[in-house]
Amino acid sequence: MATSEETIPRDLWFVIAFFASAVILPLIYLDQPLHFDEGIFLTIGNQLASGETLYADIADHKPPGVFFVATAVYHLFDAPVVAARLLTYGVIAGSGLLVVRLGQQFRGRLEAQVAGVLFVVMSYLPHFDGFYFMTEPYAVLAMLVAAVSFTRDSAISRVGAGVALGIGVLFNQTVFLFGATMLLYHLLKLRFPEARTRDHVVETTERILTIGVGFLATMAAVATVLYSRGILRETFYYALVVPLTNYSTPFDLWGHILAFATLLPVWLLAGGMVLLVGAAVVRGVAVDDRQLFVALWAVVMSIPGARAFSGDHKFLFAFPALALLTAIASTEIYRAAVRNRDQFRDVRAGLPDRSALLAGLLIVVVFSTTLVAGAGNVYYASNVLEDDIAEERTAAENALDGIDGPVYAFNVEASLYVHTDTEPGTTYLGTIYSDRIANDKISDLQRNDVRYVAVREFHVTDGNVVSDRYWSDHKSIMTDYLNRNYEPVDTRGGYVIFERVEGEGGQPRR
Repeated sequence: MATSEETIPRDLWFVIAFFASAVILPLIYLDQPLHFDEGIFLTIGNQLASGETLYADIADHKPPGVFFVATAVYHLFDAPVVAARLLTYGVIAGSGLLVVRLGQQFRGRLEAQVAGVLFVVMSYLPHFDGFYFMTEPYAVLAMLVAAVSFTRDSAISRVGAGVALGIGVLFNQTVFLFGATMLLYHLLKLRFPEARTRDHVVETTERILTIGVGFLATMAAVATVLYSRGILRETFYYALVVPLTNYSTPFDLWGHILAFATLLPVWLLAGGMVLLVGAAVVRGVAVDDRQLFVALWAVVMSIPGARAFSGDHKFLFAFPALALLTAIASTEIYRAAVRNRDQFRDVRAGLPDRSALLAGLLIVVVFSTTLVAGAGNVYYASNVLEDDIAEERTAAENALDGIDGPVYAFNVEASLYVHTDTEPGTTYLGTIYSDRIANDKISDLQRNDVRYVAVREFHVTDGNVVSDRYWSDHKSIMTDYLNRNYEPVDTRGGYVIFERVEGEGGQPRR
């Protein structure tokens, strides 16, 4: 058993590195302007704190978890944006510690600690949006709790894993895919001869059922609460029907290139580990259960990021697994280099053997790709940090100065609502993904008697509101309506303010 004198020096690097990455690093992003999604979450939280009803009066296509957190932030703190981001940083730090815990369950202390630090650093790379108040960090925390519980043998732990999955789904629907990963893991194990026994099948069935009990119990409890508040049907529509039937993400190639380049050594090392595990599975060679699960996690949970608009915060779902696989690969390479260092010190005695050369080559590859990715991230971050939330706040205040009543911010400029007391002009705050959403928003403008519309200057051409290239066929329904019923009256704070033109009887022209 290690004495405290032996343990503290060994762990000192981890304490310093984890503190620097989990506490100091995110603070450099604290004054960033609002992310598109973050503005929506905070706006809804503010409206709920003011007494409105979720999904009935104000809505987005996310499950209720993030909105309830935002509501609590508005109730408890005078600076809700800062508070929400600091809370998110705490969640990521907790997730980093759970990555360490998970790593210790199937690998050594060093690999686990490297993975924990790496996970936190990856979360705060500028392209992946971990420094905003988003749903993904909260969902990832729930996934990690589920994973740590899932890998234990007790029935109570497996029920706890199901509960954690249920909580994760309340923040982001993608956690359903993580549950599917657990099922796929059990099915894939049947490929190994030692798993094709009656006892193993019975045990696997019991494990899946106990996880399901925890998950379904959580969902039933939430459904009961939503039903008692009269919003179960609305929740089902916005949190499930809209994402499944109306949400179709466009693909931004440049964003995916950045996601690959800024995380290059991780993709190479973790990808290599996945290939090794995959090759073993194909050959029917036994693989450590937890390593198989983590490899599946890395592959399956990378799919949302690979299909996402620009491959940014959706990749956070895969980061725990990618960090663990990268840590295992990098520490193995390091140990191989240490074992063979004498061969490199005295090359006159002969060329290093094949394993030594491979270790040396891998070190060169990892070191060079890390330098390239590091330089790219520093440059990327320096550009991101040029913007400041104070400037965004000033622009919002100037744009809506002197305007009373609800305002519709075209193309979801939710920062206008976060930085001012202005109320949204529509129930649904998300982007116009479908004709139905466009028509629902138009109905809201009419019902709420919305007199003013705020539009970014780059969305206005020759006095007309124009769409961007994303979902333009659906957005054109709204732009046509706005151009028929509103006209520009002022330009300020980077926005063009449109005022409603009254038709006969004081009604919109339609």
